[in-house]
Amino acid sequence: TRLRDISHGVYPAVLDASGLEAALWSLTDVSAVPVVLRIEVDPRAASAVERVAYLLVSEAIRCAEGAQGTAVTVELARHHDELHLDIRGIPSAPPVRMQDRVGAIDGVLTWDHEEWKAVLPCVS
Repeated sequence: TRLRDISHGVYPAVLDASGLEAALWSLTDVSAVPVVLRIEVDPRAASAVERVAYLLVSEAIRCAEGAQGTAVTVELARHHDELHLDIRGIPSAPPVRMQDRVGAIDGVLTWDHEEWKAVLPCVS
């Protein structure tokens, strides 16, 4: 956890090399809470979009761990020119820095009773 805190905002090499799905699976390997992934992201989104999605999931898992959550469920799907991300099991609202990252790529991030929802545009 200490290393993760230090490297906050740093992307794993697997994200660029193998894509968002592989990077998210790597997060499940080190998570202190169980994470269920349901992913349909073909074709790949732009790297800026993948990075924001990765950071959102990473932050959500970190929030769940800090609150001693029981499990996190991540559903990620590409619908035409948008990436839809639903993360359930998060007991707090997304931090402002996550709102800012999503907004920087013209996406939308909402929170409603332990669920973060993001819609990220896949085209410039």
